[in-house]
Amino acid sequence: MRHGLLALVIALTATGFTLAADMAEFTVTDRVLRPADKVPPIGANGWGGCGAIEWAANNFVRNSGNEPPVWRNLHRIKKCGRDETTGKTWFEIDGPGTSWWDLWASGFLSGARLRVYRIVDKEGKALPLRADGNYFDLSASHHVVLVGAGQIVPEGDKNLPDGGWVADTYSVVFPNGWIRHGNLAATDASGVQNGRTYWYTVHAIGADGKESPASNEASASPAAGTNTGPQILVVGDGDKLPDLQPGKNITFTPHVHGGQAPLRWQATGLPNGLSIDPDTGCVSGKVATRPTDATVTVTVADAGGKSQSRLYVFNASKPNPVSGPLQPPADLKAQAGDGCVRLTWQASDGAVAYRLKRSTSPAARQQQRVYVTADTPGLMAWDYVVLERAFDNFDMRYVNPRVRGIGNPMDSPGWYWNGDTSKLSFSFAPHGETPAEMDEPGRRCMQVRAQAGEQSISQFVFIGTQRGGESLWYGQLDPGKTYRLEVWLRQEGLADGGKVTFSFGRGYPDIRKEFQVSSQWKKYTHEFVGPERPTETWHFGHTFTFTGPGTLWMDNCRVFRCDSPADTAKPYVPNPIVLEELLSTQPPTGRKGAHRIWFLDRDATMESILSWHANSNIAPNWRTYVEPTLRMTLPQGLTFDLATGKGPADRMRPWLVIQHIVHSEADWHALVEYLAATYDPARDTPQTKPWAYRRTVQRGTNVPWVDEFGGLVIEFGNETWHNGVFDDWIGFATRNAVHQGGREYGLFCQYLIDTIKKSPYWKQGNLDAKIRFCLGGNYDGRIQKDGRVTGYGEEAMQACPGATLLGHANYVGPKWETGDYSARTYDDHGVQECLVSFLAGPEAGEVRMGQAREALAKVRPEYDMAAYEGGPGGFALPGRADARQVETNERYGKSLAQAVGAVDGWMRSYLYGWSEQCYFSYGQGNHWNSHSVFSQGFRPSPAWLAMTIRNRWAAGDLVAVEERGVPTIRRGKADLPLVGAYAFRDAGRYCVLLVSRKLDGKHDAKDFGDGCTGVRLHLPMQKASKIELVKLDADPRLTNREKMNVTIKSQAVPADALRSGVLEVNAAAGGRAGGLPPGAIFLYVITR
Repeated sequence: MRHGLLALVIALTATGFTLAADMAEFTVTDRVLRPADKVPPIGANGWGGCGAIEWAANNFVRNSGNEPPVWRNLHRIKKCGRDETTGKTWFEIDGPGTSWWDLWASGFLSGARLRVYRIVDKEGKALPLRADGNYFDLSASHHVVLVGAGQIVPEGDKNLPDGGWVADTYSVVFPNGWIRHGNLAATDASGVQNGRTYWYTVHAIGADGKESPASNEASASPAAGTNTGPQILVVGDGDKLPDLQPGKNITFTPHVHGGQAPLRWQATGLPNGLSIDPDTGCVSGKVATRPTDATVTVTVADAGGKSQSRLYVFNASKPNPVSGPLQPPADLKAQAGDGCVRLTWQASDGAVAYRLKRSTSPAARQQQRVYVTADTPGLMAWDYVVLERAFDNFDMRYVNPRVRGIGNPMDSPGWYWNGDTSKLSFSFAPHGETPAEMDEPGRRCMQVRAQAGEQSISQFVFIGTQRGGESLWYGQLDPGKTYRLEVWLRQEGLADGGKVTFSFGRGYPDIRKEFQVSSQWKKYTHEFVGPERPTETWHFGHTFTFTGPGTLWMDNCRVFRCDSPADTAKPYVPNPIVLEELLSTQPPTGRKGAHRIWFLDRDATMESILSWHANSNIAPNWRTYVEPTLRMTLPQGLTFDLATGKGPADRMRPWLVIQHIVHSEADWHALVEYLAATYDPARDTPQTKPWAYRRTVQRGTNVPWVDEFGGLVIEFGNETWHNGVFDDWIGFATRNAVHQGGREYGLFCQYLIDTIKKSPYWKQGNLDAKIRFCLGGNYDGRIQKDGRVTGYGEEAMQACPGATLLGHANYVGPKWETGDYSARTYDDHGVQECLVSFLAGPEAGEVRMGQAREALAKVRPEYDMAAYEGGPGGFALPGRADARQVETNERYGKSLAQAVGAVDGWMRSYLYGWSEQCYFSYGQGNHWNSHSVFSQGFRPSPAWLAMTIRNRWAAGDLVAVEERGVPTIRRGKADLPLVGAYAFRDAGRYCVLLVSRKLDGKHDAKDFGDGCTGVRLHLPMQKASKIELVKLDADPRLTNREKMNVTIKSQAVPADALRSGVLEVNAAAGGRAGGLPPGAIFLYVITR
């Protein structure tokens, strides 16, 4: 079924009659398909950064504000009830439970605040459950309500010592997941706390890697002062030894816990050539011949006469599998020590290793539940719960023992600064008294405690230019440009009078500055010029060196490019390279494209989003690092976009991607106040208008942000249809139910819109005319045979009449999200596929989405579709393809041929109902990134140049172009046209965009010769006063990855090339003798 304008568009692009096989003929009409305001210039996603550096932020220092981590997430209540013993209400979360695949431990979110939401019917009643009880019945769903706020039981409760976040099912204890070499004992010293009781089981592991049922349980309560002597521990996750090869040096050092110093080591059975250091236990040396099954006994003894031995088998033979089920180990016993527990057991026949598991409860009492305080509102199955907990300094006991200590010290998380953690400790600390000139000091600063001796802390952001793939991720200073360090420091106890030296280590050895730091906060600065780019240097970055013992405090550190003295007084200055490159794609005056920018991080609080410095986050897992959330905050992002023009009408329009219900109602009101409320010091105060005051202080002017742009877009989340597959892509169905939950998403977004509009500043600022709300769709939307409109985004829009934009990605090429496989081989057939990639791929879906949009316009307010991601595609998800496949993807995706597909995607999307469109993605490196890295010239891909041509030279209403005849290529059951034509009308000129979808040469069982196609254009005017041609004309197989093979070329075409309303593309008109070159993109600007 076809509707209205969309049916007209489809009819216009149908071939009318047949011409010569190498000739295409089009008629440009005055029939307006979309007015100019519905076909704005194409914008961009992102800031132009590379992996390690967000260049737009213009600060190489990560997490420079040093604000503590916050954890936030949205969960569904799968089950709930009341504990008969304690009387406490509990619930279980949808998904992998409170241990989250054995990553989190009990207590992790104890004490967290929570908000409970519910989808209800029109009368406000809860929805009934489906017959299977596995979800509620959505048929009567009407709106969302806030049920209320509450709290998870804090730690220290008499019945729940770890608090209400309970995750105490048995889990493996690192590094005891593989206990090898025939040992029937192991010592657990992994985060063991004295005074607690631990329960254990052990499992046998067979040659096939499968584990047996559990042994009997055993428990022990370690206590301080218990003298168990030295305990030899398993080393690493696997209990593996180096392979002994003739002539190859090896070293291996056992780990030990406890014992009275000094310790002495000895070994029996060592192969010839190996020896053990009696002081350290290090086994080293090399063998002359390769041994097999060399069994060694290592013994350690302490000064008190206690000792322990352990077996090691070098070059163990491959075990033979045994038939029948593997029996569990027997007679597990546990002996308590000081900070450890010693486990012993009996062997299992056929076992090649053993696996130790631990809990803080016996199996009969183990559970994965969340207990809440008495003031928490009543809960129901499938309610939505938002949890938030702030951490000052993260306690590693919240990390599940399966992963605790793998990628960081057992008792402290990794940090966003590098340093020798055996001699340094990082933490967050209060500032104490701060000077008034310290902008936004925040709640905390970074504290570094140092032991005696010279110590250094650094961050790796740079690398040499010739370091392969790593050079695509890291960067370098721009040679010859001025940079400035600003850092607030104070210290106590450091040697050399508190001397702290700033440098870049071996990377830029000539950049160095010494500061004498006092006990009072002071800003220290240093300016320097970027040297030539290093070539072979490995990772390096800004470094601070000092001598302990003592303590150093640091905050608000930045290293930024500083092109003028005025920049030193500004809290933020956009990087000029990425700003100017983005501007080069936009019209010099008048309306520009949208700039889709993320402030999405799940753990970034609204307060920090509205600050110069975002808070940190932390995730308990195998590495457990304190890391930054946002690399650009909202004031930085808006300041960047402010620099894209001289006034609201000339600037790019910010498209803000922000988490949805994770932010509270008060958070959303704070955002509205920050964006829109005026601040008059004569009548307003920081207490009455804190967010407007913050904006005014940040900007130095009282102009609200909404008045600086021609409009803003707020998008609720990104690709929420993933439903938590990725941490920040949070949806409203059950976890990992990909493509489900569209209606639920729409209901929640309408709740947020209603909440936002309750702000007193909404009407005062006339924000209905300044802010649009956008929902995110997936890759489907259609009208079913029974008339229903389905599709994740379309179902959301039906539940959310307050949204006026629906995002649908329109990038071309295979999409990993829909299960497509990116290309594995490169040939001319593949290049031809790039040329027709939009027509052969996304177009059919876009037609259906356009039809759905027109149908919904009859039952809800009309909306526009928006390409939240668009441009060249066909890339595999990073990390899921080998180097060969990545290279193939790069050759296709960065080619001129794929630029042709992208142009079709942009232009035909306009026809089907899209308005705002954003290139995905403005960045440096491989995959969807638009540019090469700075050190390789920051070269744009051909698609980026094609977007530039459309934006800077084409303007006005999009008018209909009739296909009078066009050569085609067969794909499946469809004949795809090998030339496309699109046209804009702007006052007295027509901008006609031509694309060749033909590749030269022999491929696809045909000889296409030189690939040229004759093109004849019929214009609505008989003659022209001026004709300009802007084009991309090169071998469509080429990219700009190694050099600028494809560039924008502009030339004047004789005005008399338009004769009696007809323009022929030939050599005189800027083409070739045969017409439009293969894979070319031509834009004729024809002035009446």
